[in-house]
Amino acid sequence: MRVYEAIVKALESVYVDAAFGGGENGTGLMVALKHSSKIRSVIVRHEQAASCITCGYAIYSTSLVGSAFDFSRASRTSHVLAMSSKK
Repeated sequence: MRVYEAIVKALESVYVDAAFGGGENGTGLMVALKHSSKIRSVIVRHEQAASCITCGYAIYSTSLVGSAFDFSRASRTSHVLAMSSKK
């Protein structure tokens, strides 16, 4: 099992049903998500957009959690600021 496949299995085990992200460094994870029957991957143009979409998805959908992925250092702060889950 490859690292990205293990990440997808871990996301599936916590009932993530959608993952938002993109970028050239995340292609391995996007390919692994493509083969998942439980997680829908949504490619976005900017990492900050992934953070905002994930937050909105977690708040307004019936899902318990939203997931965003990113591989650049610059946008990690925006991910931390936008983390959200329903209670």
